[in-house]
Amino acid sequence: MKRRIFRTGHSLAITIPRQAAKAWDLQAGEEVEVRIEYRRQRLIVTFLTPRQISLLAWKPK
Repeated sequence: MKRRIFRTGHSLAITIPRQAAKAWDLQAGEEVEVRIEYRRQRLIVTFLTPRQISLLAWKPK
């Protein structure tokens, strides 16, 4: 899935798709862990609180 990077203040941000936020019951202000894999060019976001998601709750386009 493609997402656009945008500037917010002095930082850069990427939005979370509405369907994913709803399926995982994400709330503004929640903390996540972000791991950067430079060699593989990846950002990995991990929730700090356990989550359950129904396979029927979110279907990526």
